[in-house]
Amino acid sequence: MIEKWYKSHATEYFNKIILKCLSQLNKYGISQPNLHIRKMKSRWGSCIQSKNKVILNSNLIIESSHCIEYVIMHELCHLKYPYHDNQFYTFLTIVMPDWKIRKNKLENLKL
Repeated sequence: MIEKWYKSHATEYFNKIILKCLSQLNKYGISQPNLHIRKMKSRWGSCIQSKNKVILNSNLIIESSHCIEYVIMHELCHLKYPYHDNQFYTFLTIVMPDWKIRKNKLENLKL
């Protein structure tokens, strides 16, 4: 029952944050992805660029909005740069300069 609640609330909340992030990213040619939410054991999110698909962990809904925004922005950046290379991190820094702080906070949490 709790997982159902997480997923239903996560869908609505994550979509709001995606729209907020996309307002920054539209000028870079990033469009709204297909959002999928599921329970994940070892990741907060993932992206399949070829399918314009972002998958988010349903447990992310219990984290701070600061951390949720980081995960969503990270995955949306993968729609432009699929690999964790210099281009990806340069772009992430442009659109979210404090991403390292947010990432560190999230890494100190348990999945």
